[in-house]
Parts: sequence; structure tokens; C-alpha cells
Amino acid sequence: MAGLRDLVDVSRNCAATIVRNELGNASVYAQRKGQRQAGVTHYIWLTAQDFRVRDARRARHGKTFACNDPPQMGTLASPFSAGVMR
Repeated sequence: MAGLRDLVDVSRNCAATIVRNELGNASVYAQRKGQRQAGVTHYIWLTAQDFRVRDARRARHGKTFACNDPPQMGTLASPFSAGVMR
């Protein structure tokens, strides 16, 4: 079976980034499916509360959001990777 680098002309670091992103996407998809099946409708946004947290995300800390109406988040792939479901 051909590796990613054999299929497209990318560097080792680029290939690793692509693989990491796609694995993350698959994980988010599986999490969302499981959450829907479990009846999860809302989540609480939690952050690390440290210097790395962006201001917009810090302002959401502790707030509850509907899964079908998440806040605009820029480049964050999923509200579920930043919040805790209940």
C-alpha cells in the first residue's frame, strides 16, 4: 500500500500534518455521532484558562451552547474539542 508521500509530492512534515489533521477529523466525526446517539444536545465550553487561550474563547468559558447552534469559532474544527458535553 502506498504511503501519502508516494501519492502526492509533499514533505515529510507536511505529510505528517495532513495525517494528524485527518485523524483528528475522523475522531471528531466519531465523537459527534456518539454524542447524537446518546442524546447530547448542549455542551459547556471550557478552556485551559492560561496564556495560550484566545480572548474570544476565554469569553466563552463556562457558557452553555446548543450542539446544533455553536458559536462562530474561526478555525477550530469542532466545539466538542473545546468543550465538555453534558
